[in-house]
Amino acid sequence: MNYLIVAHGQYAEACLSSCEMITGKHHTIFAVSFTEELSRDDLIEKITFILESHNEEFIILTDIFGGTPYNAAKILYESREKIVGILTGISLQLLIPIALGERVADVITNTDQIVSFEGKKEENVKTTQPLDSVNVDKNGIVQIRIDERLIHGQVATSWIGNLSATRVMIIDDTIVKSDMEKSALRAACPKNSKLSILTVENAANRINEGLYKNERLLIIVKTPFIVKQLFELGTKIPSVTLGNMSKKENRELLKKSVYISKEELNDLLYLDQKNVNVVVQMVPNEEKKKITDYL
Repeated sequence: MNYLIVAHGQYAEACLSSCEMITGKHHTIFAVSFTEELSRDDLIEKITFILESHNEEFIILTDIFGGTPYNAAKILYESREKIVGILTGISLQLLIPIALGERVADVITNTDQIVSFEGKKEENVKTTQPLDSVNVDKNGIVQIRIDERLIHGQVATSWIGNLSATRVMIIDDTIVKSDMEKSALRAACPKNSKLSILTVENAANRINEGLYKNERLLIIVKTPFIVKQLFELGTKIPSVTLGNMSKKENRELLKKSVYISKEELNDLLYLDQKNVNVVVQMVPNEEKKKITDYL
């Protein structure tokens, strides 16, 4: 059995390197990094290259449930027989026994050997207050987010909770037709949030009819053009938040983790001219800045 660690930043390589300091070198454990300039599809290509370079079956070891490494692994898991399992929450404590030959199923059964805590008192933790609801004309929208990765680590672990979102809505005419994409999104969405995956026209009609007025709706789309379409279909949009946009041939760097083409920028400026507040913000505790501040 081969194992492939896929994680945010340099965590995968660092975890493997630390493991090999303790257990020695391993020729059946590999690592792939998901860095800021990559899209999910870029990550899938990197994983696929390693899979195709070896004949043995793989278990993918990812860092967090619902993050882009998990989402990429999930899509490949559904389509490739060579991937026989996905583990989330990989850590050095988990990796060492796996590297020494224990089965993943046995390792995660012994939870008292994975996580422990000794403390003399409880630590003080600051609680994050949810952001104010936008909720224009009672349509339920608390945020419209442009994020090419859709439901991933930042969304699943930060935005949904910070916004107290009760429903996540993915609006994309292509994804609606893909059972594999929809399956991956359902797997990545936190269980305490409802999920809708709709076409642009269907989403606009349902929102404009007030079907979500009693919910807290987080809308996520891949491109600014989809937001422009919603606006032109009569959806009340007071603000739009720009998140992760990967590096591509026709895009230029706007800020860290955000690459944008001239066409995409024009769509955002169109919304700005229509009195839609267009801001850039990766995570809730980052300062929110207007798109025009970067021009």
